[in-house]
Amino acid sequence: MIVEHLSINNFLLPSRSLPELRFEDFDKLSLSEYKWIHFEGRNVTEVLKMIDKINLHNENVSEDDRITVSVEIEKPRIECQYLFPKGDLVFVSKDYARHQGYETAGECLEGNSVHTKDQCRLICAWGEDGAWGRDKDGTLHHSPGFPRKEL
Repeated sequence: MIVEHLSINNFLLPSRSLPELRFEDFDKLSLSEYKWIHFEGRNVTEVLKMIDKINLHNENVSEDDRITVSVEIEKPRIECQYLFPKGDLVFVSKDYARHQGYETAGECLEGNSVHTKDQCRLICAWGEDGAWGRDKDGTLHHSPGFPRKEL
């Protein structure tokens, strides 16, 4: 079950449960209206079909009209491994990285970079230690974590 949230004045209010998006629904979209589409690592079989449709779209349009695809791999689900080569930007959680056996975000980025497509940006968040990113050229970058402000 998925629970979406609405943010109103910094309060999270639960809304009704929403079903997973199916390819049949996604297929009704006019992709020419989008520049960036983000996917979460859920319902992977359907997500792969959606990304394949975007890739076909991108092959038939100018570079300026291509859609950027980002993918979030958070939960340690085995099928999420098939999403790595699909994103232009791939976000990996600390939980998933540890599930893969990595001890640091840098190890995760290095190990998973071989599974991504050329020019992919790869980011791994590591809790209070911040996040590491690997840019299109393979250079690693780090952003420290910031302490949470008490309300």
